[in-house]
This record gives sequence, structure tokens and C-alpha cells, in this order.
Amino acid sequence: MINFDNKLKVFVGLEAIDFRCGINKLATIAQALFEKNPRSRILFIFRNKRKTDIKLLLYHRNGFFLGHKRLSRGKLSWWPRTTDECMSLDAEKVEKLLCGMDPRGGFQPEWQELSDHGEQGRAHIDHEWSGHDRSEGALREEAAFGC
Repeated sequence: MINFDNKLKVFVGLEAIDFRCGINKLATIAQALFEKNPRSRILFIFRNKRKTDIKLLLYHRNGFFLGHKRLSRGKLSWWPRTTDECMSLDAEKVEKLLCGMDPRGGFQPEWQELSDHGEQGRAHIDHEWSGHDRSEGALREEAAFGC
């Protein structure tokens, strides 16, 4: 298992890259941009031009790990513009960045806790939030999957 702990060094590409790149090309880009060995314990993070996707490159024990995250909706709310902003990223801030949030601010979950109004209260909140009604069965299904 790959663990994002505070011992892990993080380097973030400031500019967008071509997301057709695979492991070998990303390793070459990482080495050229950061002048670091891509086989060291460093997490390299890149974004696409539209700010909807993130790629992670990490050498883990005996091989490269390539992760690709595409946001389901919206765009990244923040991306570093200077090397100083990149230097302050730790494991917790990387997690926020992967969720599409601004890692400089507090944690803002996309969900909200419900009061003790049961399904009726949930239907009311979901209706206000999404702008359309949902059936009770759909609400139960979403609750079961943590939506």
C-alpha cells in the first residue's frame, strides 16, 4: 500500500502537461523539471490543461506507480503558481488537492450532516441542493453508498 506520509517529498508541476504521457515520459519530465531522480521517494504531481485531471508519479519499492484522478465535476479550485506554494505541500494538503479543494484552506467536505428529521429532512435538503426531486428508493440507495 502506498502511504502519503509527511516523510514523502512532494514536487508539483506548475504548468499543464500532455496527459497522453505514460510512466517513462512523466519520469523524464520529472527529472528535467525538478532535477531529481524519479526513482527516489518523491511524489510528482501534474495536472492537465483544463484543470480537471491530476496524475501522480511515484517510485515505490521496485517499480513506478502512476495514478490518474479525474474530477467527476468541476475543476481544481487551486493549483500552485510559484515554487514557494509547492514547497508547503504536505500529506494532508496533497489529499485536499486530490479532492479538488484548495489545500491552503480548511477542510470543506462536499456533504453536510443531517438533523434528526430522517428521510423527510434528507429529501428536503437534497431537493434544495440538487434542484430536483429524488425517489425514496434512490435516497436509500445513495445513503447506502455514502453519496
